[in-house]
Amino acid sequence: MRVYIDPATGKFIDAPAVQVVAPQPRAERAAEPAIQIVPGTSPAGGVLAQIPPHLRAEIRVVVQPDGRLQSDCRQGSSGEP
Repeated sequence: MRVYIDPATGKFIDAPAVQVVAPQPRAERAAEPAIQIVPGTSPAGGVLAQIPPHLRAEIRVVVQPDGRLQSDCRQGSSGEP
């Protein structure tokens, strides 16, 4: 995902004049849903990124008895939002 932000205003902008050519998808791969960016509705603004399940990762962090953190990351998810 690539987002362009105007550093002066902090707002999203269209891609700059210099375009980066994205690699072409492989022919044997079926089209997958894209990430959707939805503008926020609260007075604070913001955006909501709706990420399809095939791009999600589940991260679990547990505090060990000695205070250290142990993390585990698994690709994919159960589809829960």
